[in-house]
Amino acid sequence: MNFLEKLFTKPAKHPLGYRIIPLGTYCLPRVISTLSMLKPKKASGEKTLPFDLGFFWNFDEILNTLDNEFKTFYHDIELGWISNPLVTMDLKMLFDFNPNAKHWVSEKLSAIFNHEYMMTTKEEFKARYDKRIENLYEYLKDEKYELYFLIASFSEIKSEQINRLKSIINRYRAKDSYNIIIINQSSHKYKISDKSVFVINEIDDTFDKMLRANNTNWSEALRRKEVFPDAKKFYDDVTDNLKEIILKI
Repeated sequence: MNFLEKLFTKPAKHPLGYRIIPLGTYCLPRVISTLSMLKPKKASGEKTLPFDLGFFWNFDEILNTLDNEFKTFYHDIELGWISNPLVTMDLKMLFDFNPNAKHWVSEKLSAIFNHEYMMTTKEEFKARYDKRIENLYEYLKDEKYELYFLIASFSEIKSEQINRLKSIINRYRAKDSYNIIIINQSSHKYKISDKSVFVINEIDDTFDKMLRANNTNWSEALRRKEVFPDAKKFYDDVTDNLKEIILKI
């Protein structure tokens, strides 16, 4: 069975196949799964979810948000200049921030919503994210699909954090109806001893160096991967692993 046949096969246990749910810590899970056709595009009916787009430094705050069902999500989100000391001009370049625009930011969440800078009121922002939150719970509760929670992180995701995430997911899902995939971009390899958790170790900094050398951001480089060999290598390695995990090929 080839890749496309596997992609559109409907397993008996999950008659409509699978869904990928990005959980930060930046836009890579949504972008790379869409570019590789593992996740449908929005134009094909796929719904946008709360952690698809944006940059979230603190995975514990993602867990806190999920744990309290987004009750404090909007608490301190405001439109302002990016002041977090972690966000250097270099990082703004790598992550496609607009340095001339205000962004919706949250100090509590350690988050920047860099795709919403055209929105001028919190009402607009809240309306968009209310819908994304609604979409998330719709996907969580739909047992017709197997779920893959996809995380990309520049710091190690600890076993304790994964256990907490699983305890939250288990409120909505059977334990054997989902898996967790981590794209590890920290400085060292690691694994998690849990058969439902997969770690893709991408610790080579060649891709990062290429971005700096070419003054481009990661998403643009992946979309133009035929021009950037290091971006293509990163893309191929991640997507080959994702296909092996999700499609069993």
